[in-house]
Amino acid sequence: MADVKQDKDTRVDIWLRWLKNNPITSVVIVAAISIGAAGSFYKSLPDEWKCVKCLIRPSTQYEGLPNNGWVYVGYLQKADIKRWAQPSKVDIVTMSDAPDRNYPIRAGDIVRPKMPLPQVIIDFADTKEENVLSPPPELVGVIDPKKDYTGRKLDTKTNYLVNDVSVAAFPGRDPVVWLRLTPWAAN
Repeated sequence: MADVKQDKDTRVDIWLRWLKNNPITSVVIVAAISIGAAGSFYKSLPDEWKCVKCLIRPSTQYEGLPNNGWVYVGYLQKADIKRWAQPSKVDIVTMSDAPDRNYPIRAGDIVRPKMPLPQVIIDFADTKEENVLSPPPELVGVIDPKKDYTGRKLDTKTNYLVNDVSVAAFPGRDPVVWLRLTPWAAN
């Protein structure tokens, strides 16, 4: 009796054999691999391609708000106004071909914000776009977010055309730089 071999399968062996031969298991495994590959591919896409909802129905977040307005971008050095006192809040994507450049940035340059920047038009809450051509330091000394912010934030994925540059120098301080920007159509 000791030499008798028992060929009984255990319950685990039966269960594994059933899983190997089951078409449902094959479908689940293939689906899991496909979903994993699609997820990996999706993560590698640029952010603007990931928003399927945005492609179908564009966001109405800024509908009715002006495309044209002012943003604060930084300070220039008192001693040398052709240099930033600290890194600016925008990167120059394309410099204009104009030969005169009094400041590190000029009208005609194409810029991209490094961070979302609030758009400012002085007294926007009451007069809407009436003051769009006037730089903020020309009209007020202090910006009031409730009255002067338009509600639009310039995003870091869009290029903007510099329409105007305003540099305001206050006694004993670094000059402040404001840019009037519009979205650049050649994005």
